[in-house]
Amino acid sequence: LARAAKVREVLPGIDGRQLAAWIDAHRPDVRVVLCSGYSTWPDNDTAGHWPSLAKPYSRRELSETLTSLLGPER
Repeated sequence: LARAAKVREVLPGIDGRQLAAWIDAHRPDVRVVLCSGYSTWPDNDTAGHWPSLAKPYSRRELSETLTSLLGPER
């Protein structure tokens, strides 16, 4: 099963933070990372309590973010 979800900030019909909140409520074992193509979040707010990555991000940045959420590989 998934341990993490990479969620786009802007999705058709739903805000990425709404989806992240749903995941938190229904799958608290899954960690969420928000991703955005904007240099700042579209409403000039923060990503909330979820870690965020602004595109373009490197594999290293993604790896470091996931490692901080999930811990090192076993």
